[in-house]
Amino acid sequence: SGDVKVQTEMEMEDDFMKELQDKERLIVEQSKIHAKDQKALEKSKTVIKESKKALKEKDKTLKEKDKTIEKSKTVIEKNKKALEEKDKLIKELKKRLAKKQV
Repeated sequence: SGDVKVQTEMEMEDDFMKELQDKERLIVEQSKIHAKDQKALEKSKTVIKESKKALKEKDKTLKEKDKTIEKSKTVIEKNKKALEEKDKLIKELKKRLAKKQV
């Protein structure tokens, strides 16, 4: 009876140890998965930071292009006015020449 009791206790201890080992193995596996997830998360954060930086640079470049376009529009408008003045002057000179020829 005593031997059976000892044997039963030993089997229970073995089962308990097996369960503990299984849980420990599961914890280790989950820790590995968690570590992979953490690395992936850090990599994602780095990619996001780099993307934000690239977008800021792109925005800066676009603003500079917008300024250049506005300056170009101003120059074009000035050139257009100058050409209109030139055309008026040519018309006026043609009129004067026509009057002198008559």
